[in-house]
Amino acid sequence: MEAIQAFPRLYYALPAHAVEVLLEMRNQLDASVRFCVLSLGTALASSILLAPHSWWLLLPAALLLFSYLAYRACLIAAANYGISVIAAFDVYHLRLFDEMGIRRPANTNQARDLHMLINDLGSPGLGGRNQAVMATHDFPAAR
Repeated sequence: MEAIQAFPRLYYALPAHAVEVLLEMRNQLDASVRFCVLSLGTALASSILLAPHSWWLLLPAALLLFSYLAYRACLIAAANYGISVIAAFDVYHLRLFDEMGIRRPANTNQARDLHMLINDLGSPGLGGRNQAVMATHDFPAAR
């Protein structure tokens, strides 16, 4: 299953506690990226403005150090977010089938085929692939 195409669908099938973990990891990534970019920009701007004042250049040097540390935090936060997304796929990918009303696959080959069909949903130029997904759909009985 392609994460970029399937994750928006899987996100709606996740339980609340899994969504909270993903949001927390994403917020950590966002914050560390902001700290990195802002401290780097501030370091560059202050080094230009404080160039005539030699002792004040310690401030941009400190900001560069902070930017480096924030960059390292970005790498760790990105890895943690990626691990969380992978874990969500590993644990809840069958729940996606349930939420979409698609019968769970009986074997690995069937799972691969269904994953490919789910990846293709919403893609332009599907042709008859939607019919294959609809054939695996469990429609509720008419009353």
